[in-house]
Parts: sequence; structure tokens; C-alpha cells
Amino acid sequence: TPLRAALPIAVVAAFASTASATAGQDWRTETVSRQFVGQERLAVDLRHAVGTLRVRPANTRTLFSMNLAYDADVFRAVTDFDGDRVTLGLEGRDRDLRIKKGGRTPEMDVRLSPTVALNLSLDFGAGRADVDLGGLRLSGLDIETAASETRLDVSQPNREILRSASVAVGAAQFTAERIGNLNAERLSVDAGVGHVVLSLEGSWQRDLDIEVEMGVGAIEIRVPRDLGLKLVKESFLTALDAPEMERDGDAWYSPDWTSAERRITIDVEAAFGAIEVVWLR
Repeated sequence: TPLRAALPIAVVAAFASTASATAGQDWRTETVSRQFVGQERLAVDLRHAVGTLRVRPANTRTLFSMNLAYDADVFRAVTDFDGDRVTLGLEGRDRDLRIKKGGRTPEMDVRLSPTVALNLSLDFGAGRADVDLGGLRLSGLDIETAASETRLDVSQPNREILRSASVAVGAAQFTAERIGNLNAERLSVDAGVGHVVLSLEGSWQRDLDIEVEMGVGAIEIRVPRDLGLKLVKESFLTALDAPEMERDGDAWYSPDWTSAERRITIDVEAAFGAIEVVWLR
């Protein structure tokens, strides 16, 4: 059911056929939003087939909002809301998602409430995603990307305990910054082919177990000096560059592992590639 037809929600839709300006595209823009009126929890499902995706915190008066620009000949907007669950995004009308020659690519800009506890699921196809979850109350996090360049930043500490977070990356480049602000207990990263960067900066409130499973590619782990790091590598065909770390069997330990206030354990299973540990000054 379309969101604007089902509930008293603030919706502004501007539909414009701009065929002459955009190589035959039926280009449309749509804005959807709903105010915060005391909700405690919200399950958020974001879907973006192709193009550019941006996710940011909203102001305290907004539960969620979405600005969407797309070619209506190829895509359709998804806007469903059911009390404690919302689905927002863009999906293809059929299997052929080719952007017309000389045409614009879709853009999706989402804002989420920093006041409500969020269980966030993000499914992103091809293109570029810039996601900042800083200051949100994340109780669940599940990210899946395909052939994309994705940057995930947690610019401010999460105010909920995140029991488990998962990231699945296809043939892509994925960068996660300030992971310490996630306030997570477990993080799993499943990558196919590409380059993964895990930056462990942030305000650490608890220890974290990270599991990384990768097909072919490179993993760069950026570690602040005040963290204790244990790295377990389960592959004979993956090179490891871990300066200053001491090996004990299949595990490598930072020199201050036993005395560090916060300890991060990373278990890497990779078919073929390289792992690099970079110590941050």
C-alpha cells in the first residue's frame, strides 16, 4: 500500500516528465516524511537498486524522511509504513536496470530519527553509498551491497547496545569508519571480491568480536594504539602484514593485548588475498 494513501503522513511528490533534457527519461522526484510523535522503536528496511544512496540522522522532530529522484520508465518508488515498520527505496520495474545512454542515475537521500531505537536493514545494489549512522539508536544492523563503493561511518556513539551487526559485500569496495562507536558485541563481514577497510577508531564501551569471511581481495585493518588486538588467520594463501604483533599458533597478538582496557578479536577466513594491519598514531 502506498505510504501516502494509507496514513496521515507528510508527503510531497513532484512528478516531472523531462524527456528532452534527460535522454528520454521520465524523471521524477518524490519526498516522503513522517513526524516523530513518541514512537519507541522502528524497523527500517532501505532498498536502493542502483545509483547514489545517502543516509544520515534526522532532526529530533522527524521519524524518517526520503528524497528520491529516478527514471519512472525503469524504476518505481517503494514507500510502505505500518506503525512500527517502514520500507523505503527504489526497485526496478523488471530485470533490465540499464541506465539510458546520457541519462541521469537515481539518487536516494534518507534521514532517520536519532530518538527511536532502530532495527536497520539496508540492501544496496550498484553505485555509491555514503552512510553515516552517527548518533542513531541502533538495536540491529544488517547491510548488504552488490557491485558498489560503500562508505559506512559511525561519526557519533550509538546509544543502544548492538548485540550483532552484519555486512555482506559483493564485488565491491567497502569502508567502515569509527567502528568503535557502533557499541556492538559482534560484527560479521562477508565479502566476495574487492577491498575492505575496517577502521577501529571511536569511543569503545565494550570488547568486540569481528568475523571476516572473504573470497578474493584485500583487507586493511586500522587500529588505534590503545586497543588490544588479536588476529586469527585461517588461510595459507593469504598474505599477512601485521607489524609489531606477536604470533602464537594461528593467532597474532598486539604487544599490549593482556593489559589493554578494550580488546578486539578479528577472525579472518580468506580464500586468496592480503591482510594488512595499520597502526594509527
